[in-house]
Parts: sequence; C-alpha cells; structure tokens
Amino acid sequence: MRAPQYRDLNGDGKEELIVGIEPGQNVLVLWIYTLKGRMVNQILDVGVTPLSVEVTRRDVVVREPAESPDYDICTVYSWDDRSGAMIEKTVGFDELRPKHRRRDRS
Repeated sequence: MRAPQYRDLNGDGKEELIVGIEPGQNVLVLWIYTLKGRMVNQILDVGVTPLSVEVTRRDVVVREPAESPDYDICTVYSWDDRSGAMIEKTVGFDELRPKHRRRDRS
C-alpha cells in the first residue's frame, strides 16, 4: 500500500483522499474518495501498471509502458462536474529519447 495523499481534485476547497494499493507485481489500484455532505463517495477506481503516478493541480497523471519500447502511454484523469467523478480526460503516447528506451518489458 502506498502512503495516502490528500489533494483538492474537484475544486470545492476540500481535499480528496487518494489511495494506491499494489496487489501484485507491476499493478496498482488507484481509488479516490470525496466527502459530499456526510457521505463518502468514490470518484475514481482504476487499475494501472504504472511507471509513475503524479498529482498535478487537479489532475492525476499516470504513465504506463506501451507495447513499443519507444513509447510510454500517458493518461490524465480529471474532475468532471456532470458525472461527479474523475474521468479519463486524455490518453497520449510519449516518445522516449534513445537513452531512455526500454529493451525488455517482461
């Protein structure tokens, strides 16, 4: 289990709880909870194989290995007012510089 973090991800001035559990090798389950009134609501539940996870401003950015050793997949989860949850906002591929390319993904 990773250390929990607290960040205001939905802009209401209150911090949400970010929890990461590593149930197996190279797998991370991310859960994010918010308090609405007196009720705890889960606003993100996603399993990833992260190279890194960052919380920047009000986004959660997950970088994962792509099938090609020349690229990483970058997924950004952001607050969505309509759904009342964190949703996958963008997915992109980042080309790795030659000295950072991974040779073996196993």
